[in-house]
Amino acid sequence: IARRLPFDHGKIASLAATPDGKTLYCAAGGTIWAIPRSGGEPKRIRAGDAVAVDPSGKYLIVEVVETPVTRMWRVPLESDVEQEVLRSGGLRPAAVIMPDAIGKDGRVLSPLGSSSRFWPTGVLDQATGSFSPIKLDYKTDFHAVSWAPDGRVVGVGMGVVSHIWRFMPAN
Repeated sequence: IARRLPFDHGKIASLAATPDGKTLYCAAGGTIWAIPRSGGEPKRIRAGDAVAVDPSGKYLIVEVVETPVTRMWRVPLESDVEQEVLRSGGLRPAAVIMPDAIGKDGRVLSPLGSSSRFWPTGVLDQATGSFSPIKLDYKTDFHAVSWAPDGRVVGVGMGVVSHIWRFMPAN
């Protein structure tokens, strides 16, 4: 541990950092906070349950869980004019976004809710609002997905293997 930063605004549910590492953003108690790495008082940004930082450091994507809907907001770091990230189609986020969910091209990764038992992973195009599922040759629940530095997708999934047994009384 190199340093501890005081923070008493609730249990941290999501944590992300600016590309230069000078500011941490966290979700705690339904609020997004900015915490200077150099120390100082945390600054309230807005309501939110998860946060991701744009790789260029210009904006945040803040996810707000409002049952039964999860909404995303694009929050610029240099102005107060935030904008909802609208989504089209029937797919919706199924879990909170990860800190590295925003790609260099602005696309956002998210596990998707679907009518299936499994949560596939999808890519949100912020410009059009469309979600595109990532095609896989197997089914699994993805609970966390992020962009790797080389542009590949890294995910944590929970596969399911099941068997059906039939027990009959012995004669």
